Amino acid sequence: MLFAGLWFGDTKPFHSSLRKLETEGTPIMVKVGNDTTEMGSKVILLAGTCDLPAKCLVWNSVQYNGSYGCLKCKQRGETVKVSAQGHMPAFPFIKPDPYGPKITHSETLRDTDTAVESGEAVDGIKGLSWFAGLSNYDVIKGTAIDYMHGLCLGVMKTLLSLWLATKKSAMPFSICDQVSKADKRLLQIHPPQEIGKNHRKYWKASELRAFLLYYGIPVLFGILDAIYFQHFTIISQAAFTLLQDSISELQLQNCKRLME
Repeated sequence: MLFAGLWFGDTKPFHSSLRKLETEGTPIMVKVGNDTTEMGSKVILLAGTCDLPAKCLVWNSVQYNGSYGCLKCKQRGETVKVSAQGHMPAFPFIKPDPYGPKITHSETLRDTDTAVESGEAVDGIKGLSWFAGLSNYDVIKGTAIDYMHGLCLGVMKTLLSLWLATKKSAMPFSICDQVSKADKRLLQIHPPQEIGKNHRKYWKASELRAFLLYYGIPVLFGILDAIYFQHFTIISQAAFTLLQDSISELQLQNCKRLME
């Protein structure tokens, strides 16, 4: 990782600074032979990423767990009752079109104008994005998905909670009575000290990621019921492939089939 810069201050300079770099540029000294010449260099933002809470600030959108909280589609989601007093948002898998309707940059800008005029969120957009005024930045294609919160601290943490929770002991996927066996297997693998040292409920994203990609399959084999174990191996394989530095179009299509 190359650390490019750190900002301290009581304001957020992103838009004004990036806009100036895009339109005016910044002077740099270039050495050509024995001569040094000052030239202007423009900087264009093409892509970026931030965690889900920060994404809401950058996009000026609703939270990731709200209606129309997805980065890439306009699925509204629905509210699901999870306890006597508790509810949570959910996005059920829609078989005819699990990925749509897609969001586009131009539609987002139109929703932004409508939201500013009406004072109400439109398809999750509450107002002007920090980067909306940049000429070359596509707020949809240029914003990467935060898999740390979505997959590691989201899906993987939820699966572990469901499998191991004593209050779910009557469910067919429960392995709460075999926790000690799973722990013993994990320790026999001799993972790095950072993995498995803490109680599972204190695992960070890196520990959940390691369990998803490397340790989960040998630990859960023969412990988790076959249908749920197969389900886990599918998401593990897809995640492992997608997290490689480079993948082929064929691998990408295979991941799509696995995730569906």
